[in-house]
Amino acid sequence: MAYDDSKATPPERNGDEQGTWKSVGAVSQQLAGDLARRKDAAKAILCCLIEDDREAWLAASPTLSRKLTEQELASVAWAALRAMPGEAAFDTAKSALECGWEFLPPLDPEDKAEVLSTARMWAAGASQNELMAAAVVAVEGMAPRSRTSFAGWLKKKGLV
Repeated sequence: MAYDDSKATPPERNGDEQGTWKSVGAVSQQLAGDLARRKDAAKAILCCLIEDDREAWLAASPTLSRKLTEQELASVAWAALRAMPGEAAFDTAKSALECGWEFLPPLDPEDKAEVLSTARMWAAGASQNELMAAAVVAVEGMAPRSRTSFAGWLKKKGLV
């Protein structure tokens, strides 16, 4: 069967007033970039499937949100939910949608690792606006002495 190019989509327009077409090289570069970022996302998903661990999926969330468009993320989520039995799909979607503000207990030397793990899980699913709001409110709520100590720790870690 011969290739039918009548159904092929033309290259995108540059967007200038003349409506000129992008060069083949520009289209190829765009496709190569799309392929590279999707390949990175696919590697992250594969690693999570191999690891088969909730922590791995939470850690992959920021990578997936950087590498995939909102439409691509929605497509992956839709396909995954459609592949699941009804009750499991509902529970999974509900769990993902309920991922919101969870107030953390104060850091205690006994369970510091668990509290930080919970905070990291929340942060992995939070938007940039939620992260900034949480950081501002947390710093504002600190005692002046703790705030100074925290600022020193941030500087020591090279985060500011």
